[in-house]
Amino acid sequence: MTVETIRNRARQILEDTVEPYRWEDAQLRDHLQTAVRRLNRRVPSTRYLEGVVQDYISLPEGDDADIPIDNCYAGALALYVAYLAYFNDATDTVNNERAASCLARAEALMI
Repeated sequence: MTVETIRNRARQILEDTVEPYRWEDAQLRDHLQTAVRRLNRRVPSTRYLEGVVQDYISLPEGDDADIPIDNCYAGALALYVAYLAYFNDATDTVNNERAASCLARAEALMI
């Protein structure tokens, strides 16, 4: 699982797959780092890197480098990225409801 694959999954959830994008790549990358930190808090076993516990897992520099987290959490990370994107745009009632839905689904997968 790479930064790019999670960003693309989040864009599908956000229905933001046609350029010009509503959410910038850098913004979604920042949201992904926040999602990884959230996952690390909810599932402490995801903080282990080569058998050594980390404070949190940092995203790799390149968008095509592997994120050192099990692929089973890809859906949860994409949903959490979408949650943060919608949450920051929550002045729209529909986006507020979408944010709540993405958060609930993401946290249900973070087990």
